[in-house]
Amino acid sequence: MSKNQSLATVMKLTPGEVITLTGAGGKTTTLFQIAEELRVHKVLLSTTTKMWQPTKEQVDYLYSQSEMGQTLIVPKRGRTFLYGTILENGKCTAVSEELLERVATGYEYTVIEGDGSRGLPLKGYNEDEPCIPSFASLGVGIVTLKGLDKEANEKNVLRPLAFTQMTGMQPGEFVSEIHLARWLAHPLGLFKNSPRRKILLFNQVDIEKELETVKRILDLCSADFTKELERIIVGDVKKGEYEVLEGGIG
Repeated sequence: MSKNQSLATVMKLTPGEVITLTGAGGKTTTLFQIAEELRVHKVLLSTTTKMWQPTKEQVDYLYSQSEMGQTLIVPKRGRTFLYGTILENGKCTAVSEELLERVATGYEYTVIEGDGSRGLPLKGYNEDEPCIPSFASLGVGIVTLKGLDKEANEKNVLRPLAFTQMTGMQPGEFVSEIHLARWLAHPLGLFKNSPRRKILLFNQVDIEKELETVKRILDLCSADFTKELERIIVGDVKKGEYEVLEGGIG
């Protein structure tokens, strides 16, 4: 178990990366953690969906699409957040993919939140989700074990009907390891439209107590799915503790 390496190091991130985070269970936390670790570089942060407006502690520069589109803003070292507009509820909307791609060329690292789960541990996907830019170089799918043994209803799952259809569950059934495995590997789920390079991150996991559960879930996934993963990371982003399980193309 690694306690000293940063998440960026564990992921083996290199300059030029355009990373899109999808799934449920800590996407925003992961985005800002990576940004904090890489803040000595030029780091661009954004969303293709909606996310809460960052605080002054989370970013160094904040630009709207209109500001960035009308003015030649020279990329600076630190964490730059680019958004469309700010809604009344405090959430930021996405920018156009064209502008995001153009701006990203000036930064050493770009980290994008490409999925929303409303704080729930599981979700069913609409046809237009997740929103992964065509120019992304790395897809990071995030999952926790928080949805296990819970009923697949609106309290625990965003769009439970779509989720049960993806996992083959019956109404009133509780989420088991096989259901979570089916959700992870579903071709229309969190890695849909993802770039060739993929990382699966099991977040909010107690490595000493829950690693075997993660391994059982992975064993239930299809071999074709796990072979597509560059690496599998198990741990807790907030605690900075990780175990790396090499994927099929690691």
